[in-house]
Amino acid sequence: MRRFAVVLIPAAAISTLVILQRCASSGTAGMAAGAHAASPGTAAPAETGSERTAQADRIDFTTRILPLLQEKCSPCHFPGGRMYDRLPFDKEMTIRLLGTRLFTRLREPEDQEILGVFLEQSQATAR
Repeated sequence: MRRFAVVLIPAAAISTLVILQRCASSGTAGMAAGAHAASPGTAAPAETGSERTAQADRIDFTTRILPLLQEKCSPCHFPGGRMYDRLPFDKEMTIRLLGTRLFTRLREPEDQEILGVFLEQSQATAR
């Protein structure tokens, strides 16, 4: 039970930080988009702009997560490593399945935040 709490508390904290950061970075742009969405006839341009922003903020597995894992988890979890057969970290599905359990190895707050955002967007696209 204690391990569960240790993993759950940092995950909740990171989620809160990510939400606050997104709110702060959108500033008045988010309010303006909401105002446009409320008025008829202008919803499409507001959605298009927010879609572009969402795509720009998106964390790609190949360009952001894989290099981070190669730096922190090589050679064991990459081809030729002793743990590769059980937990291959070069496969996106492995990272999605492990989720926040990777925080035991990725201890830097910046690394945890990047992985946390990646996992959140993975869950959002799965829905």
